[in-house]
Amino acid sequence: MIHPVPKPTPKPKKKRKPMARKSATKRQPPRYEAAAVPKGERVRDPEHIERVRGYECACRSTDAEHCGGWRGGFVGFQWVYELPVSEAAHVTNRGWGGGDNEVIPLCPNHHRLLACSWHVAGRKRFERMFKLSATRLATALYDQTLALRGKVTP
Repeated sequence: MIHPVPKPTPKPKKKRKPMARKSATKRQPPRYEAAAVPKGERVRDPEHIERVRGYECACRSTDAEHCGGWRGGFVGFQWVYELPVSEAAHVTNRGWGGGDNEVIPLCPNHHRLLACSWHVAGRKRFERMFKLSATRLATALYDQTLALRGKVTP
């Protein structure tokens, strides 16, 4: 004959302590308004972007062996082997409020492909490696564009 297994008796539940009162330090901080600081107007200038893409890479003088910003092509009816092929790299990216007035010319290798590139190494390290100031270069290029248009630098 099979004897049934007795069920274990449940343990008595512990009596809970009342919740402690929240002190001022445990309260949530006040929420900040999203519109408290307005974003500045971004400069949109496609002509300046195209002009910057026509320059040679900013790193060509210090790192010519890795610079991939040259190709052959026609200028008029004459074949020219060294035409600059650059990308316009934003110094302050568009998500952080940068405009088209803050761009520098970089070849694809120095912009995004190599380990020493702008997007891989980061801005500070990139500027240290190639001994250039991206902000100054971008400002000088935009000033040249404004001068060609006959406008005064703001």
